[in-house]
Amino acid sequence: MGKYDALYDFLERIPPDVEEDTLTFDEMEKILGFKLPKSAHAYRQWWANSTSPQQHPHAQSWLAAGWTVDTVNQQDKWVRFQRGIQRQSKSEVARVSSENRLNPGKGRQFQEKAAELLPKHFQTEFQLDHPIAIGNPPKDHRFDLVSSDLRYIGECKNYSWTKSGNVPSAKMGFVNEAVFYLSFLPKDTIRFVVMRKDVHPTRGETLADYYYRTYHHLLQGVLVLEIDVENDTTRKIEDAL
Repeated sequence: MGKYDALYDFLERIPPDVEEDTLTFDEMEKILGFKLPKSAHAYRQWWANSTSPQQHPHAQSWLAAGWTVDTVNQQDKWVRFQRGIQRQSKSEVARVSSENRLNPGKGRQFQEKAAELLPKHFQTEFQLDHPIAIGNPPKDHRFDLVSSDLRYIGECKNYSWTKSGNVPSAKMGFVNEAVFYLSFLPKDTIRFVVMRKDVHPTRGETLADYYYRTYHHLLQGVLVLEIDVENDTTRKIEDAL
């Protein structure tokens, strides 16, 4: 995290019974000891809950402390943090990010599996890594799965519970980041995140079910799908009624 350590220290010291905290940009700058970059004022993407230390090193400060950005108002210059993920050490967030960089093949294989199975679910074929301009000003983002008519667009996440059965909190941040990018697409687009089926060793809950249960308030119409790679099946995650 480096230069943003002071924000980590500030958030980490907030009492555990406090669920959210709002800071003005001026307050953040006092905590950090320097001015926020121009991109923090101009681009909503700067505030994405990204676990990529190369693209978003500043985000590691709040993710490692167990917080996510819930709302940012760049006109009035304030940001609301929400306690929503298990607190991790600075080194843990960096380790998970490093693992993701070192294992791109696993993600690619799952992406190809999704492209093979989802045509049966949506009745359309998918192309991989298709660029679509999003944001203002527009900038290309390569979405994992895109139908030829641009009606169906999704992102793939090949994640699992930790070996000890804990929540992979930093990876949940990656899923939230995917939902964030999908939120820029037209509302009549069928937007989805597809996750690999991985069952908790003792509770029997899949990671996709856990994600939906914990973060469904952030989805805003984005579907969560689960692929069982062993049985070649697809399931839509939804509320249990």
